[in-house]
This record gives sequence, C-alpha cells and structure tokens, in this order.
Amino acid sequence: MTGSWGLVVAGALLAWMPAAAGALFVSRVALGRACRAPVFRRPTLVLESDDWGAGSLAQGQVLRAIADTLARHRDATGRHPVMNLALVLAVPDGPAIAADGVYRRVELDAPMLAPVLAALREGASRQVFSAQLHGHEHFWPPTLIAS
Repeated sequence: MTGSWGLVVAGALLAWMPAAAGALFVSRVALGRACRAPVFRRPTLVLESDDWGAGSLAQGQVLRAIADTLARHRDATGRHPVMNLALVLAVPDGPAIAADGVYRRVELDAPMLAPVLAALREGASRQVFSAQLHGHEHFWPPTLIAS
C-alpha cells in the first residue's frame, strides 16, 4: 500500500512540474514586470502622519504652521514637499455621552472644528497636504459606552 501512494505522489509531482513550468513561461513578461519594483534614484523623504482631523482645536494652528514650513521649501523642479495626513473624521462627544449615556460624536465638519477643517483645506489648496482616510472614528461606540 505504501508503495502505491508513493507512485501516486510521484505521478502528481511529475504532472504538476511541467504545468507549473508552462504557467511560469506564459506569464514570464508579467512576472518580470512585477519583480522590477519602482525605485528612486535619489534618497526620498516621505512625510506621513496619522490621527489628524476631528479632535483638538489646537490642530488648526499646528496644521497652518506645518503648511507654512512645507510651502517655504521646493525641490529642484520647483515642487513643494507634501505631507500625507491620515484623517479621523469624528471623535466621541464626551460631555454629551456623560449627560445621557447615549453615544454621540463630533464630526470634522462640526462648526466647533471649523478652524481645523479650514487649515486642512488650506494646506490641500496650497498642495502641501494630501489627505487620506484613516478612519471614521478610533472607537467602537458600543465598546466605548460599555466601558
């Protein structure tokens, strides 16, 4: 019985090897492209930071200062450095939650966060900020209420 299983395995391998070789041959151009990952000729500095957006009002001033700093610099082709900002769109509204025990949030477009949103938009219009979605919130509301 052991010998017959060995023959089955050997036969399967012998059938698989030419099929795999054929698949590699057919897709050799695509595989070659995939293996040539893009690289930069010169050192590159990547500016990324997360958890911007809904939150502290002090972010407005900080974002404006960062945008001003980035706007003062240019590369050899005249482009400004760009900071990738990972945005959080809402935070828990602690006082409202404490008042009635129901989960409430403050969204980035709330009037109280207007200075932060304005600073984000201003940096984007100056082409020194690039926004990406980091998340709607950092908290799972039912878990936050239960805690």
